[in-house]
Amino acid sequence: MASITITQETNANIQASTRELWRRTVQRQVFLKNPMLARMLLANRITWNGGQRLLGPIDIAEGDSMIQYYGPNDPLTAASKTYLSLAEFNWKSFQLPVMYGQEEQLSTGKGRDTAIFDLRKFLVTKAHRAVRIAMVNQMYGCNSSQTRGTDGSLTSNDYDDQAAGTYSVNGDSELEFQAATQALTPDATYGGITRGPAASSLETGKYWQPASMAGTHTDWDTAATISPDLIEKMQDAVMEKAGDYTASDFLFVMGPALYRALRKYVTAHRMDTGRGLLANYGIESFTMQGWEIAKDYRLQDKYINGYANPASPTNASSGWVFCFCIPTWELRFHTERRFRFTGFTWQAMIAGGRDQYLARILGSGNFICWQPGVNMWLPSVS
Repeated sequence: MASITITQETNANIQASTRELWRRTVQRQVFLKNPMLARMLLANRITWNGGQRLLGPIDIAEGDSMIQYYGPNDPLTAASKTYLSLAEFNWKSFQLPVMYGQEEQLSTGKGRDTAIFDLRKFLVTKAHRAVRIAMVNQMYGCNSSQTRGTDGSLTSNDYDDQAAGTYSVNGDSELEFQAATQALTPDATYGGITRGPAASSLETGKYWQPASMAGTHTDWDTAATISPDLIEKMQDAVMEKAGDYTASDFLFVMGPALYRALRKYVTAHRMDTGRGLLANYGIESFTMQGWEIAKDYRLQDKYINGYANPASPTNASSGWVFCFCIPTWELRFHTERRFRFTGFTWQAMIAGGRDQYLARILGSGNFICWQPGVNMWLPSVS
């Protein structure tokens, strides 16, 4: 029987006349879920206001020290006390450039047969996502701190979303939005108010400080082990000055490792737990005695690898635990710069300009805590 030889042929006509079938949607490989911002959004704590600065009166003292117990012939005392201080926060401004060039316009312009998808729309969408990522980074203070030199120039280190960024307190005088970690670091000046030192008898050392389990404000970075007992101690600390706030107003946030360890503990001991509010929005959370505990994937060493605290060795963010009182926080944006998109402008209209289209997203605002005393941050938990 004669053998049959099969040859592999290439149909040049098909290759020349038929283009490849492209999936016309982009499969996103990055996604960001933040429990704190999600709860703030649900509680209407992301606000839009104008004004020159962000000011707020702060109740910093109690009057019980002026109470006098007296007998029939004792003279009555007269005294006054300063109950209020003024917290002041500046607007922090940012911009994000969005640009495409001649080649992108010719190849992927809207309606062109060569376009797999609308590149300009994709670039704008990515820019808005970049702003949201920046908000989360700055909330934890993990963006590089920008400062202004004596010559007026800005200096900073680029923050790569895929690399570990070193924590730095975003303070009153810096250009970035202020960080939750700054608000909850004892003795750090916040809102223009000097706090502490922790051992001081000054009222601001007590009422403008974050909550403290030992009441000393010096125990905040002491090594601790995640457990229901630690959670309950933090609950007691924040509830001491909570007033009308209840468990439903609070949110515990921690990284995946601590979340798994705590979840494993409460499951093994068959403790009473429930479904967290954020679980309805795709964020892992559960409740323990009515207090919601959520997982934040941002709190991992590959994203934030330490924090600058001279009183303590560097600790990885995987060991951070927050207890936030949601109504006391505000992410405020100025009405004139609320993610304003300028639209694309052809740069070649300017002498010496290039054949490129440039737009910017502009924003001004700040991330503020109006009552640190009912919030807490423990950075050394394992």
